[in-house]
Amino acid sequence: MALRMGATERWNAGLVLAAALAGGLLLFFEGYAGRLRWFFVLYAAATLVWDLWIAVTAISRRRLVFLSLAAGLVGYMTQVVGVGNRIWVYTGPARSFYFVPFTFVLAAVAMYGLVRYPLGILAAPLDGIKARWPNLLLAVALVVALCVAAGRFSSGLNPGFWAYYLLLGSFLLYGSRRLAFRSLAAVVVAGWIVGLASEWLGSQSGLWAFQTGSGHPPLFLVLGSWPTEFFLYYASSGIVAGDPLDQVGGRKPAEAGACASVAGR
Repeated sequence: MALRMGATERWNAGLVLAAALAGGLLLFFEGYAGRLRWFFVLYAAATLVWDLWIAVTAISRRRLVFLSLAAGLVGYMTQVVGVGNRIWVYTGPARSFYFVPFTFVLAAVAMYGLVRYPLGILAAPLDGIKARWPNLLLAVALVVALCVAAGRFSSGLNPGFWAYYLLLGSFLLYGSRRLAFRSLAAVVVAGWIVGLASEWLGSQSGLWAFQTGSGHPPLFLVLGSWPTEFFLYYASSGIVAGDPLDQVGGRKPAEAGACASVAGR
């Protein structure tokens, strides 16, 4: 069956393609093109295909826009904090990372898609959990894990690091009660999956290097930072788009367009 694309679907696909093009061009101009390994290119291509499918089938225009803005801004800030604390370094000639906001847009759409489809479906048995205290328990566990895992760098971390993650953690603790436990669990697992794949493949490709001795991604980054950041993208974009946060995912492009048409009558 052919996929029918209306104006919203084409616009969404265009946004994703624009982010991919901008990120690719900046990688080239910042001197990283020669460092790309085949496995990272394959991962990026697979992510782009997945993102395009999600953009035209599973997310409204408004939510995609704000998901992208949040991911680009917060993702870049995470790099500023990490590089500023010498937890990792970028390996380009100028050590710059202007391509990062666009790659985080692609990562955010990929994670949203994982929540909407495979993880949301697999987490269906969790629908029976109606109480909100498990949400808070999971949020507290993530924040504690992040702080404990970051403790190995404590001697070299500046106050900006703790202030940044205090803000992210506070939003998670406050906002977690807005989501169904099924959705929250899917958001966390999506952050782990995409975070581990991105950090590992990017470092192995030589785009950045971790100052961990082993060269592996720091535990706090994958275990705590990625899901905490993605929760911010997911929840804030859902609020702005008017999507109900107590269900997995939000309105699809066609559904959002229908709502707008009804509202305009």
